[in-house]
Amino acid sequence: ASYWSGVLKDGSLREDIAWSYRDPIAEMPRIKGLIAFYPQAVDRIHLDGQPV
Repeated sequence: ASYWSGVLKDGSLREDIAWSYRDPIAEMPRIKGLIAFYPQAVDRIHLDGQPV
């Protein structure tokens, strides 16, 4: 798995808030390119300024 960090509004870095598989096993090709967030690490997510 690959782990992702995020920058908060105050400029601080929160490490390992999400993960993904760049090359998933052959039985699970549909998860390639998806990112899963740890619910305890974030309280909301915005993409290009829009809540998702």
